[in-house]
Amino acid sequence: MNGFWDEVKGEGEKFWAWQKKFVELDLLGPDRKGENGNELDQFWSAKFLEDMDKAITSKERKEALRMIDQDNNGKMALIEYLLWKYKKNPEEIANAAQGENKEALAAAQAQIAKVQEALNDVLAKLEAQKAALAAQKEAVRKQEEALEQQKKLVAEVQQAVVEATAADAEAKRALEQCQAARNANAEKLAQQKIAVQESTSALMKAKAEADALRAAEAELQAAVDALKKEEEAYAAKIKAFEDIIATQTGMKQAKAKNELAQLKSEDPLPLRRAKITAEAAVRKHAKQTKIAEAAEVEAKAKKEALEKVEKELEATQRELEAKEADLAAKKQAAAEKKANLEAKQAEAEAKERELERIKEELVQKEKELEQAVAQLEAAYVQLNEEMAEAEKQLEEIKAEGGTPWGAVWWMQRELFELDSRLPTSKMKWDHSKPFEFNEEIGRAHV
Repeated sequence: MNGFWDEVKGEGEKFWAWQKKFVELDLLGPDRKGENGNELDQFWSAKFLEDMDKAITSKERKEALRMIDQDNNGKMALIEYLLWKYKKNPEEIANAAQGENKEALAAAQAQIAKVQEALNDVLAKLEAQKAALAAQKEAVRKQEEALEQQKKLVAEVQQAVVEATAADAEAKRALEQCQAARNANAEKLAQQKIAVQESTSALMKAKAEADALRAAEAELQAAVDALKKEEEAYAAKIKAFEDIIATQTGMKQAKAKNELAQLKSEDPLPLRRAKITAEAAVRKHAKQTKIAEAAEVEAKAKKEALEKVEKELEATQRELEAKEADLAAKKQAAAEKKANLEAKQAEAEAKERELERIKEELVQKEKELEQAVAQLEAAYVQLNEEMAEAEKQLEEIKAEGGTPWGAVWWMQRELFELDSRLPTSKMKWDHSKPFEFNEEIGRAHV
């Protein structure tokens, strides 16, 4: 820059912009040397001219690239571009004043390079630490969210365990009540079966008695009927003899009268008595039979009523047994659900404790990162001191005379750039305003 100072003083920012553009394009190319590079290939050279020399046409740009490439290597170095831009030759640049105290200038440049390297290192570490800190804070936030969700899950599971415990107790109580009802019904059913058996025996006895009385009555009625027939036969004989006597004469009439007299001479009283006695016995047995039949009907009705109740109790027993089986299944399901939820609760609580532990570790790491960031930010104090030393060396160079203003401007600009990368509280200059350089006193005014 010393070789071009007369042409560029007052617009050194152009040099600065060209150098930065060279670095930018180099990093886009295949070699990617950046600050350590010194030339661009044809493609990126054309891109440089397109961006930085917009006034020339495409044809002019091709001709310019041919003229710029003084060593004919197909590439464009920044010095080649500057020679073309300001129409100078290499000898003019090589013979330009470079300053009388080259050692002091080199020392100042080394000091600035040292500060720049240290600042790059601090900034890189600080950026990495801040990124790590941001990531750590995000991890803590996510961990807190996960922990909060886990706490909600634990609360939900605990509530579910309480409900499952209540459901289990209710199922057990319902099952016990059902079992008690079934047992009571079973006892009633057993007693009812005994009553049915007794009523069956009573019915069979009443039926046997009624059957015996009906048989006896039938026998007596048969005897009465036989006596009636004898009585009717006796009366028929008398009537027959009387009809012969009334209608016949002679021997037939006399014979009929004789036989009628003999028939009537027989005593009919025993027959009548037997008939009367038999009829009385029939009436007596008929009365007893009706009583026995009524007892049989009553016994049958009682048996049927008892059997109906027995069937109802059996149906109730079946219902209670089915209900008991259903309640037993529900109790088993409730107990299993409770056990599963208790296991889930234990697991959830264990996970909650683990999340708490991880959160504590993350918070501790976050504190460590914050301390590391604070330590790195404290390194700016040392950097400020080193920058002040570099500026002091520049002041000494300018005081000796024969000042290489291009080099001084560039180093001053580098200090300005370094200063812009410091925290606002540590900045020496106001970077809301552009960089300015006063050649009379050889330092920046901002």
